[in-house]
Amino acid sequence: MSTWNYRVVQSADGAEYFIAEVYYDGDGLSWVDHSRDCLRWAEYEHLKSTVELIRQAFDKPLLRVADNGRLIEAPPS
Repeated sequence: MSTWNYRVVQSADGAEYFIAEVYYDGDGLSWVDHSRDCLRWAEYEHLKSTVELIRQAFDKPLLRVADNGRLIEAPPS
């Protein structure tokens, strides 16, 4: 049975960090690079700070795009 999680991965040339889905299947290890769809950082600490900001977003009320294109606070569920 395979499992997966997100991992911080540094590019082969060491120029950037990104998040990848890493899959573990027995002794095998594979990963999915959605590099053009993900945020990238030049510095490890910038990556860490951004992830913390993303985490904090889950502590705030949900926003929704209204019919007029503006963002509104979604009612609590």
